[in-house]
Amino acid sequence: MHRFQIYVKRTCLLFLISGFLSTYGQELYPEKFSKCYVGSFCLDCGDPKADLTIENLQGVVDRLNPKTLRKAKGVIIIQILVDSLGNSCLLSAQNQSNVSIKKLALQEAIQNMEKWGPAKTEGKAENTSVSLEIHMNRGDVKMRRLDFNFANFTNIQSAGKPEIKGSKKSNLSVEWEVLTQSNSALPWDMTRSVTVDWENNVWITTDNGLCKITANRIQVFNAKNSPIEEKFGKSFTSNISLDSNGNIWFANSYQIIKYDQKHWSVFDTLNSPMEFLSRGTISDRTGSVFFKTHKGLRMYDGENWHTFQEYGSDLLSKRISGVFRDSQNHLWIGTYEGNLRIESDSITYFYKDEGPLAYGFMTKMVEDAAGNLWFSVYSEREEECGMWKLDQEGNYTLIHPNDMDVYPSNSINDFLLDEENEDLWIAVHKVGLVKHELDTGKWEVYTTQNSNIPSTIVSGIAKDQNGVLWLSTFAGVAIMKK
Repeated sequence: MHRFQIYVKRTCLLFLISGFLSTYGQELYPEKFSKCYVGSFCLDCGDPKADLTIENLQGVVDRLNPKTLRKAKGVIIIQILVDSLGNSCLLSAQNQSNVSIKKLALQEAIQNMEKWGPAKTEGKAENTSVSLEIHMNRGDVKMRRLDFNFANFTNIQSAGKPEIKGSKKSNLSVEWEVLTQSNSALPWDMTRSVTVDWENNVWITTDNGLCKITANRIQVFNAKNSPIEEKFGKSFTSNISLDSNGNIWFANSYQIIKYDQKHWSVFDTLNSPMEFLSRGTISDRTGSVFFKTHKGLRMYDGENWHTFQEYGSDLLSKRISGVFRDSQNHLWIGTYEGNLRIESDSITYFYKDEGPLAYGFMTKMVEDAAGNLWFSVYSEREEECGMWKLDQEGNYTLIHPNDMDVYPSNSINDFLLDEENEDLWIAVHKVGLVKHELDTGKWEVYTTQNSNIPSTIVSGIAKDQNGVLWLSTFAGVAIMKK
C-alpha cells in the first residue's frame, strides 16, 4: 500500500469570480477534462462546504496506477466538481509532476471516489468545485485542500517561494524594475503573456484588460473601448502573438481577437471553428496563425480556417502542446501523445526516433540564423524534459548546466533566444527566470529572493527594439534595466 498523508491547510487564493458559474469556461487550471455535466456550480461554496474525508482521498490514491505512482515526483493541482448528490468529477488540473495524468489514471480515480457530503446553502444541496493539491514523491502522497476566499475581491497575487535556490545576488548581471497596479496604470497584476510590435509598442495581456505600453505610457483596452468581453466585472485576455503582417492576436474567454492597430476582428464559434478557448496563439513566417486547443489545432491563413484534429487527420492527439513552421516550410506539431513533422509530401512521427521528441511533447520551438532548432520539452522522463537544441545534422543537445539544477521537471513556461547577445532566457515555473550565456556557458537563476522578479511564475518573455526584456508574471510586469 502506498504511504498516504493528508494535511488541510487554509490557503487563501484570491480569485476573480464569485457566485454561480457555468461549467463552460470556469475551469481554474490549464488542463481541461470532459465528462462533467452540470448546468452551473460555484467555487468552494456552501455552509457547510463539500465534505472532505480521509476515506475519500485514500480511495483516490488506491485507484491510481501503482506503476506510474512509484516513479511519480512533483505536484498536481486538481479542480474537482462535486454535484448536489455527492458525485465527483475531474474538471481541470495543473500538472507540475514528471508523470502524465492519463497514465496516472487520476481522472478515473476521481470519477470513482466515494460519495462526498455535498455543499449546502440554507440547507439545500448544490453543485460546487473543490481544489486539491497532490504532492507525490515516488509512492508517498500528500494532499491538501485549497480554500478559496472571496472576502477580498482583488488580484490573484503570486510571489511564491522558489522551488530551487537562485544564484548569488552578486553574480547576477541584470537588474529589474516592476510595474504593478500600485505604481502604474496596469489594470491587474496577474499578467499572462507579452509581445512587441513593429513600432516597438509592448503588448501585455492581463486578467483585466489588454495593455499597450508606449514610451512609459500605458493604454488599456477592455469592454469600454474594444470588443473585449467583460465577465464578472473583468476583461480577461491571454495568449498574445504578433503575426508576420503586424497584427496583434490574443484570446478573450471563448473569442479570438485580431487587432491591426486600427480595426478589431472577433472570431468565435459562429464565424470560425474555435470550439474551445485557445491555449496558445502562434504565428508563423507565412502569415498564418495557429491556435492550440484541447479539441485539435486551428489555423487561420488570413482568409480561410483550417482544422487539424486527431480523428480524420494525421495528428497523434487532439490535445496540442506546440506548433512551429521552420525555414524549410516544415510544420512541427507537438501533441500530448507524440510529435510529428509535416512536409510537402511526407509526415515524420518522432516516436520512432531516439531523441527527446520520442518521449516528450514539444511545447515551443524557434530557429536560429544557422538553422538550428531550439525547443522546450514536456516529458515524464527527467532526462528528456527541459531545453534542447537540434542541429542541422540531426544531433540533439540538452541545454542544462553540469553542476546545478536550474529547472525542475516540466517547468518551462516560455523561453527567448537572444542571438544578438548570445543569451538564452528561460521562464521556469515556480522558480522565476534563468539566463544562459551561450558564449561563456554561464548560468544565472533569478528568483523572488535574490532579485526584483516579482513572482515565481513568469508567464512570458519578449525583447523590444532597444534590447530591453519584458516579462509578464503573476504579480506584475518586470522590465530589464539598461
